[in-house]
Amino acid sequence: MGNLSGFVKRLRDIMRNDAGINGDAQRIEQIVWPLFLKVYDTKEQDWMLDDDSYQSILPEACRWCSWAADDRSGSAMTGDRLLDFVNNTLFPTLKTLPVDASTPIKKAIVQQYDLVPATFEEWTSKGTLPDFKASKDHEYVMGGGDFQKVTEGGEIKASTLETDLLPTRKLDTYATQFSMTREAFINDDIGFLANMPKQYTRKAKQKINRQVYERIYKNPAIFDGAPLFDEAHKNLIATGSAPSIAVLMKMIEMMGLQTDQFGESIMVEPATIIVPVGYGMKVEQILGTAQIDVEGIGRPTVNVLNTKYRNKIKVVQEAVLNILSAGAACPWFMAADPRLVKSVQVDYLNGTTAPSFRRSEKAGYLGYLWDIWLDWGINDADFRGILRNNGVPMGQ
Repeated sequence: MGNLSGFVKRLRDIMRNDAGINGDAQRIEQIVWPLFLKVYDTKEQDWMLDDDSYQSILPEACRWCSWAADDRSGSAMTGDRLLDFVNNTLFPTLKTLPVDASTPIKKAIVQQYDLVPATFEEWTSKGTLPDFKASKDHEYVMGGGDFQKVTEGGEIKASTLETDLLPTRKLDTYATQFSMTREAFINDDIGFLANMPKQYTRKAKQKINRQVYERIYKNPAIFDGAPLFDEAHKNLIATGSAPSIAVLMKMIEMMGLQTDQFGESIMVEPATIIVPVGYGMKVEQILGTAQIDVEGIGRPTVNVLNTKYRNKIKVVQEAVLNILSAGAACPWFMAADPRLVKSVQVDYLNGTTAPSFRRSEKAGYLGYLWDIWLDWGINDADFRGILRNNGVPMGQ
């Protein structure tokens, strides 16, 4: 306390020589705000040590350590440059910060959503829609008409794209609500304020994850009337099996033979193998084995899956597949890089992937209600980007 008192006294002595400041009332006003920002910056350093996921509500440029601390490099702001920053950047930014009683909840929601492990993000594509109307996915039209040689007369012939059958994308809203009594709020039960939104946020992402796997497990009909995985789509091994070298090579071959809707080769290459828990290490072993015994070729023989695909294919294990199969045959899948050929796409309203919330008060109730919601849709973008093996019961 003595050090702080001496520091404030020195500041007051310096400010007595400044023009335009009369009396301690004005001097204290000018002292308080930088003191607060300095103390707040120190507290943030502590919070960052305690919580790896901590994110400051202040823009980086407006944090004390960014603009006020002198690192002795000669780059610290002083004079007119400092005054311009404080008046035209710092104060306007601080004035418009969206800080209220719900700010801790907003931060908890966004941070927790990013931290929730969900394997669907490793192989699906992410899209954005501006509204809730069903819309056709025109990105599905690949290839187009063939290029024709231009004759001497310079005539360019038009090609016609067939767009009658296109995937349909649509969003739905999912929401829930929780409440907090006035007493708990006044008591500042920060554990509740931080943890309850995290719980609901985890639920939101877990629900999306389950919906994605339910879709490829249940194999619904898609935009062309056929099931997502079907012999007509050339993306189904109906007589299932467990992963093996021969089966993986067959699945890679099937993906490579896919064509666009105009009959042109698109050379789909696998990027992810999606398996139930229990198959992951087996597939990793297959891909990681450099040499194998192949009848009729020689022993040992180079494992082409290892040399060509070990660093190209990622193995994803998902327990939802185990739960859905419930001891019956458990399907597993091979998917392409969604940046090249899509399969399942998760669309969000205006690209917002973390839940939104609002706080309200209910008449006749001494407390607060929080509504949490997120808008998303699980849509089939392209059947050629994913292949299904119907599998066998786990353990066989």
